[in-house]
Amino acid sequence: MASQMMLFETETRDNGDGSFTLRPKAVRIEREIRVKKAAKILGYGKDAVRRLCELGEDHGGLRAYQLPSERGNAPWRIDWEFLMRYKESRQRER
Repeated sequence: MASQMMLFETETRDNGDGSFTLRPKAVRIEREIRVKKAAKILGYGKDAVRRLCELGEDHGGLRAYQLPSERGNAPWRIDWEFLMRYKESRQRER
């Protein structure tokens, strides 16, 4: 079963009885996430996730990349589906 991370943009309307209504305005499917979110999902620290990104998929790490930058400090972009498979495999090993 494939998983997807979807972000919803909503409009909020306050109702007269004190409740409110949310209406979806836009939906965006995320295929990549950043280190902070991946760390939260895996239950690891951000430095550990960065090391997994540096290791790369071929060496037991994550499928991730950085865009070129002059200072070399561009944020890591981590493949969402690979991250979920990685998490499931780690849970099975426990």
